[in-house]
Amino acid sequence: MAMDMDVVYNQYGQRGADERREVRPPVDVETATWAAAGALDYWVLERGEWWGRVRGPDGRQVWVKAGDLRRTNGDSHPEAS
Repeated sequence: MAMDMDVVYNQYGQRGADERREVRPPVDVETATWAAAGALDYWVLERGEWWGRVRGPDGRQVWVKAGDLRRTNGDSHPEAS
């Protein structure tokens, strides 16, 4: 539930619509080690950097910098979504 709140709010209050991007349907991504990370389902802009919310195979969600993610079969950046 806390990860869902992070999508909508940051430390200053509610994020604007231009500061978050839902990925529908979620896409499989790899991390900078280029090993499977899980499914990306949301982008948020935090302090000028895009972060992706990724759900791993164990169900845990983590935030990963956009530069450390890539789509398993191509590029996945907020502007490309």
